[in-house]
Amino acid sequence: MSTDRLSDTKNFSWVEIEGETSFVGADDGLLTLELLPSNGRKENAAARMTVRVLDWGNQPTAQLSNRKLRLRGVCERAFDENGEPTTAILWMQAAQQLTPLEFVKPDGSALQVLPMFNLTPGNLNLAWGRKVLVRGTVISSDAKSGAVTLRGEDSFYAYSSSDGAIWNPVGSPVPVAMEDSIFAGLAISAVTNFHGMEATFTQVSADVSESLSVGLGNTPTNGAVTLTGANVTIRPGGGNDWDGTDMGLFLCQPLVGDGEIIARLESLKTTRPSDKAGLMMRESLNADAPYVTLVMKNGTRLDPRP
Repeated sequence: MSTDRLSDTKNFSWVEIEGETSFVGADDGLLTLELLPSNGRKENAAARMTVRVLDWGNQPTAQLSNRKLRLRGVCERAFDENGEPTTAILWMQAAQQLTPLEFVKPDGSALQVLPMFNLTPGNLNLAWGRKVLVRGTVISSDAKSGAVTLRGEDSFYAYSSSDGAIWNPVGSPVPVAMEDSIFAGLAISAVTNFHGMEATFTQVSADVSESLSVGLGNTPTNGAVTLTGANVTIRPGGGNDWDGTDMGLFLCQPLVGDGEIIARLESLKTTRPSDKAGLMMRESLNADAPYVTLVMKNGTRLDPRP
């Protein structure tokens, strides 16, 4: 770094410096960078520098992330009572004073994929400058701004209510990739073939009379479905734990695009702790299809299988 002193009293100097970006952001034509020195002193907080480019305009910023830069401008430094530097701001008038160099070695391999529904202003675990890793399908891109629109995996939310008026979330939303056309409905499974298990649903949002009664995994439809007014009683003739290949009774309808299913589990008679009944959305009727269930099994559980 080279410097030329402008003022001994105001701590301003002309500088040329190289460093690596740890944060890039633009707002109302002002570009803000956080710069780490390229000399291995990343653990020294005083070595960090804030860079502000005044006339950045609407230029894209994506090409500056995780990159080494050479910068020329006026450096403003502050010192503590012992004369040690505490902060530094580099002021630059225009983008011409910034020269991009090589990209820093990517360090995203250790990051876990963050579901897109967590990218919200209310998420206190996120902060400016924090690196995140998301996965999705590119829907569109803007060459001028560098913005890319991604479609993430489908997100499934579950809620429960005791009165149908106040709804509380069950667990956290789960991302599971599925096709646009899926199946949604009531699912029930009994590990034994004895007809001792029974589940009665009421207040079902779908027209149950139009639903298909199928055996999961393309197995025979063992069991019975009884419609009594607005009540639906299902007695399965077997099933399993839906761990690898699924079995059980599924009363379902096709669902295209976004949607929901609502039902009240009025009563549940079980023969084993592993018996379960509730709501299911699954990509297909194949035994190993991705699914999300909200079931009663030793309590209310939201279970996904990607």
